[in-house]
Amino acid sequence: MTGTKRTSIWRFLGAFWYFFKHYSFTAIIVYAILIPIFSWLGAGILRWSHIAYLSYTNVVTVAQDHPWAMLSLFLLLLVIFFAIYLQFAYLLLMVAYRRKNQRPTIRQLIVELWHRLPRLSPGTFGFFLLYFLLIVPLGGNFISTPLLAKVQIPEFIVEFITTKPLLMAGLIILYIAGFYLGNRLLLVIPMLMFERQTVRQAVRASWRRTWGRFWWITLRIIGIILS
Repeated sequence: MTGTKRTSIWRFLGAFWYFFKHYSFTAIIVYAILIPIFSWLGAGILRWSHIAYLSYTNVVTVAQDHPWAMLSLFLLLLVIFFAIYLQFAYLLLMVAYRRKNQRPTIRQLIVELWHRLPRLSPGTFGFFLLYFLLIVPLGGNFISTPLLAKVQIPEFIVEFITTKPLLMAGLIILYIAGFYLGNRLLLVIPMLMFERQTVRQAVRASWRRTWGRFWWITLRIIGIILS
């Protein structure tokens, strides 16, 4: 019995170290490198374009008077989401290998991710953008990474909406719809990455597999968050 307990403890410590090592690697890259660079570039675009601030009160004017600045901010947003995709894909690969009782090194996962990038079709990346730009900030906070946590509805927009009862009601409905869709489409991105399905096939398969399991998945998500 003592030997069995020791083996279980070592397995737990080994699994913990595996997850800690890879998650820490992505967190260091994000917090120490990517977020400072993206923040500096965003502030720099506004400063170099002589834009004092950007809010819902002046976004149209800024777009008209500084189209290149708005285009630059949009391109920066695409780069940010591509970085989110890489981080999310890296963590998914880590979990996939762990389920096969394999423990690849950081270098091996990076090489595997690099080999998978050419398979990224416009449709796959388009769905990824739609999912994480619209669904996750609204109701999919259970799917989070350090970089993804920085993507959310701007505070000034939320403050404006809260002053309008009809808009506030609409926002609540959007949050509910976002959480529901995020739940039902939870399996799409793993299917696109590992099963080489088309977007349409993955959406249909995810919708079918999660049918009737909404509350089960929701409770599992709550359990993960609380733990």
